Amino acid sequence: MTRALFLATLLVLIVGTPALAAGEVRVVVDGSEVHFTDAGPVLLQGRILVPLRVICSALGVREVGWDEATREVEVVTGGAVINMTVGEVRAYVGSREVLLDVPPRIMAGRTMVPLRFFSQALGATVDWDAETRTASIRRPRLGSRRLLGYYAFSSYPDLILYGHLLTDIATFWFSLEEDGGLRESYPQDFLSALREARRRNLGVTAIVFADEPAVLSGVLNDPARRQRAIDAIYRAAAAMRFDGVNLDFEGVRPEDRDAFTLFVLDLNSKLKGLNMSLSLSLPAKSSDGQSWLAGYDFSRLGRAADFVVIMAYNQHYKTSAPGPIAGYPWAERVVKYAVSKIDPAKVLLGLGVYGYDWASGAKTQSLVTTVAYERAERYGAQVVWDETERSPHYEYVDEYGRRHQVWFEDERSIAAKMELVDKYGLGGIALWRLGYPDADTWRVIAGGTR
Repeated sequence: MTRALFLATLLVLIVGTPALAAGEVRVVVDGSEVHFTDAGPVLLQGRILVPLRVICSALGVREVGWDEATREVEVVTGGAVINMTVGEVRAYVGSREVLLDVPPRIMAGRTMVPLRFFSQALGATVDWDAETRTASIRRPRLGSRRLLGYYAFSSYPDLILYGHLLTDIATFWFSLEEDGGLRESYPQDFLSALREARRRNLGVTAIVFADEPAVLSGVLNDPARRQRAIDAIYRAAAAMRFDGVNLDFEGVRPEDRDAFTLFVLDLNSKLKGLNMSLSLSLPAKSSDGQSWLAGYDFSRLGRAADFVVIMAYNQHYKTSAPGPIAGYPWAERVVKYAVSKIDPAKVLLGLGVYGYDWASGAKTQSLVTTVAYERAERYGAQVVWDETERSPHYEYVDEYGRRHQVWFEDERSIAAKMELVDKYGLGGIALWRLGYPDADTWRVIAGGTR
């Protein structure tokens, strides 16, 4: 079917007699109830079908095409193309095939589509309240909030394609050494990245990374090394005219809690002489009782830094049992704890856009969303959406007889977690990292920033 045929054929859907109603079922979009005039929602095989014309209007979709000969619907919005055919369980979001529990239907002269599938394909999330029989749709919204992209290797193409959506980049180019100095590791495109970021008026933050507890402890507690580190960070930031510094210190020991906070305070004071910000990348913490994360005093660090990124990912990791990268209930607990200690406006929700493939008798592999879907197709695996975790996953057996479990992030899981930004009044999101999200995930992010 050609695009010209779509646009020439239909912008107003079929009009006819009223459709069957679903009793007390209500549909709410971003807190406002959707009013159905002559045709309401239909409950069929446990799924809600709604008139396409009405739900498109409620979700702000303006471009809808209908091919009478094939009974195919095409919806175009925000870079997304959704294709559905009446009576067919196969639907498409871009080039990705999705199997529907209940296909679109013509009922009483109306084209009816599955509410949950259609809303999620547009980057929204859907909750069902059985007691009130209400389907609540929430579209992700960042508005004027901060959108920071971590910049490492192979990140330049995303900066070019999607830099207009960002407010900041954080460059992953500096590591703390044992003597308090900095080790520099630049990608070949780093000068081009800096020029592009500045052309777009993006904030450019230099990350200083460390993940060896012994190294961190030595630098934080030895006055000479501590001062050397502060001076080295200051000189590097000044030399390249960064707009800020981000400390990604992973593995701070509980006994170094006060020393780390003092380091942040002293470094921030020095950076203010350059009119630079100081931010922190902090681990995902959901209570005060997590002894292995006691080195991070969220209350004092939140006051000492200009803003923080909560790295709400790696709930399950390479050496753990299989599970979601960042299940929604876990991510919400992490956010709730953070905002109980830190001003929500200073908190960015860190989103890791990747996945893991756990295999019996083999090393766990990292993979990005596109590879996750390609691997599922290669092995004939069905991608399953876990409604509780709001995460996709699947299983397969490889050519060597090894059983695999794959959990990953896609546009639906990212859209779900973006809800938390509005719900808790956060300052924005941070993406780990540029180069990882696929086009559908960027579409969801774009929808949240308009």
